[in-house]
Amino acid sequence: HLGPANFQSISWWSAIAVILSACATLWNYSLPKYFVFISLQAVHVFADAPFNPDHWLLLFFINTVIAMAALDLWIREKHVREGQLFERFAPAARIVFLICYGFAAFSKLNSHFLVADTSCASHLAEIQLAVSPWLKGVAAPGLAGWLTVIIESSVPLLLLPRRSRKYGILLGVVFHTMLVISPAIAVFDFTMMIYTSLFLFVGNDAGDQLG
Repeated sequence: HLGPANFQSISWWSAIAVILSACATLWNYSLPKYFVFISLQAVHVFADAPFNPDHWLLLFFINTVIAMAALDLWIREKHVREGQLFERFAPAARIVFLICYGFAAFSKLNSHFLVADTSCASHLAEIQLAVSPWLKGVAAPGLAGWLTVIIESSVPLLLLPRRSRKYGILLGVVFHTMLVISPAIAVFDFTMMIYTSLFLFVGNDAGDQLG
């Protein structure tokens, strides 16, 4: 994506802006910097449409919920505090995540995905084994499709009730860690997005809830 033509595209420059903004936000965090970051991410989504990856769209939807919650707080109270902001946007952001993640599991309920000979899950499991033979004890290419559907369906179901949320978070983290434990499947950005989104389901007392 670094050809001469791309240097003149809005998509390329907006992607660079998102990366630089993310680095600046992580280096010295503040709410204004964060809002600049999510605004630039929205610009990149529109500039790159309709070729956005699914997880980039999910992040855009969650960021939109955050921006709307911040605007509502500013209109009502003339200020935006982090604790208030999380309490305001988290319920709607959780719904967005559950719908998108649940649909990802539901969409896999087809013979193409579940049959080992045609399943991309089985193909990816075989690639993992070829690169990392030590995964043989935990990777089962023939069952990869069914296991993926079962686990991906279980994550949102466990996240729904408060009492089982920590198990949903744990299952989600373990499952997506298994997907990137081999360098053969480079979905690191997707995995980091999932890790971050799972923390929508804990409050400010995250340590107590997960313990």
